Amino acid sequence: NGKDMVCNKMIAVLGTYCVSNHSGTLCRVRDLDTPSPTIFKLCARRMVCVREVNGEDAMLPYLYKKLVDPYTELQGCDLYEKPITFFPQYLMFFASNAPMNSVEKDMAVRQRTSVVKHVSIFTDSPME
Repeated sequence: NGKDMVCNKMIAVLGTYCVSNHSGTLCRVRDLDTPSPTIFKLCARRMVCVREVNGEDAMLPYLYKKLVDPYTELQGCDLYEKPITFFPQYLMFFASNAPMNSVEKDMAVRQRTSVVKHVSIFTDSPME
């Protein structure tokens, strides 16, 4: 679909500076204080694309705040690797039809989020 295509194009342009995650993987992380392979993938990235976000996905508000706050230390651990700690230095990009539940409810989360509405009109006979 179009949302996955945007994330794939960003990865093609940015290469290793970008990573694409399925929204379900971020919603399954419960505690950011324990090293996680999902968080390890975010280390040394400049753009994080989150795809397949639907209205029912509920990322925990404190988790979202920690993921987007540049002053919070995150911990990641890859398989058979020692845990690493790092500060987020990336921009998170959510390809979604609607904002996630946590973004709509919490004012502190809303201040960290910019929702850009993109309207596409598909026609059988496009005009310039």
